[in-house]
Amino acid sequence: LRQDPWEMLVTFILSGNNNIPRIKCSIEALSERFGENVPHSAMKAFPKPEVLAGLARDDYRQAGAGYRDQYLLATAQKVASGEADLEAWRVLDDDQLKKALLTLPGVGDKVASCIMLFGYGRRASFPVDTWVAKMMRRLYFTHEAGAKEIKAFAEALFGDQAGYAQQLLFHWGRNSEMEA
Repeated sequence: LRQDPWEMLVTFILSGNNNIPRIKCSIEALSERFGENVPHSAMKAFPKPEVLAGLARDDYRQAGAGYRDQYLLATAQKVASGEADLEAWRVLDDDQLKKALLTLPGVGDKVASCIMLFGYGRRASFPVDTWVAKMMRRLYFTHEAGAKEIKAFAEALFGDQAGYAQQLLFHWGRNSEMEA
């Protein structure tokens, strides 16, 4: 749960209205086309913000970003210029970090929660996606609870382990759906 914030930022902006295989292909395409060579490997590194900030929107579209191209470009420019200092944000408390992330184009509540959990290791963060919402409703609600209600309930219930619970629910939800 402690991956690079920059990579998580791009990955989760790409995740909007998208599926895991397409997100993976987009990340691989960006890395292959714009990443630096990794020594002693055929792989390419994830592109730095400065590189992605200099691309055209069409470059993002060719990598499969679709309508997210504008968000990725604008966010890369903010990070590359230092206006959004992802490393300095590590010392912010959870509320401050969320507010900072929400200033970035293409980052809403769910994406900010994902970046907090996976990029900053904030284990109390509980992102609510379709799979997690289904599992939470099945286990804890007798009504069609919305994402905000589910998130608040889960963060209160699971406390500083909410992120781990979210991962278990996500995995369970995806696997139970595939088995059905």
